[in-house]
Amino acid sequence: MKSNTDIFYAAPNDYLAQGDIFRIDLVGPYADEVKRIFRTTDGRHGSVFFEGNCPAKIFSQEDLESLLETTRRTELHIDPFSKTRDGQAEMVVVPAELFQYFIVATNTCDISGVDGPPKCAATILPVITLASMCKRTPLTFRTVNTPTTIHSFVTQYCPKGEALEVAGDLDYSTIVRLTINEWIESNIPKKLRQDVAQIKNFLMNYHSKGYMSPLPQNMKYGLPESYVDFTTVLTVPRDKLLEIKEFRFVRIADRYCDNFARKFGDFFSRLALLKQMRPS
Repeated sequence: MKSNTDIFYAAPNDYLAQGDIFRIDLVGPYADEVKRIFRTTDGRHGSVFFEGNCPAKIFSQEDLESLLETTRRTELHIDPFSKTRDGQAEMVVVPAELFQYFIVATNTCDISGVDGPPKCAATILPVITLASMCKRTPLTFRTVNTPTTIHSFVTQYCPKGEALEVAGDLDYSTIVRLTINEWIESNIPKKLRQDVAQIKNFLMNYHSKGYMSPLPQNMKYGLPESYVDFTTVLTVPRDKLLEIKEFRFVRIADRYCDNFARKFGDFFSRLALLKQMRPS
């Protein structure tokens, strides 16, 4: 028997498509003005370190340029932020997050290669599971002095909070809501009851924010309750997506993918003026 979310999803096509969801650890970097360049100690491209036992270090741009001026250069002693002959970009150290899932946002016609030559890169967006959000996003509670995650709060204060410790991503959303509903109906102090009510309200309405696009849980494809985060936009070479193509496990069905794409476009096309700049 089909669940009511089965029609929302479909199996991936043979080609890359908008709405394809990948399940693979993805390092999502953030732009940074500090130039921390990863090279071998003799100044060659950082990829050389991973091919052998060459020692490596982090250079500032100035220190690397000084080294290259006094070094007998090879084709791998490239100028800072240049590409190697085989197209490898500079390796640098920047802040980053680790995402377990991501979705392709680029239009199918631009990456599939079916109707014409594809683009060389694609836009992807992180898919954040409810479990991950509960474990990583700090909230402010009346009974705790410092911001605390829902997971930490429930496991510390709820008598049945240990259920969350063993919950997997797929059943986490069901267990956390059941735990909160039972807890708020029990005999708990008023101050704590307000915090529990805050969690219940958060779980009911978190996906209503404009920068989120909800993805309902689906047991058939093994997708936990999640949301697409429009605020973190990443670029990945199409060749890399083809390389990890086997990690696609589901996609948004065509009839619903248009709505996802429109919502993504609307988020970036909106006029978000500050209050003092809005016409009266």
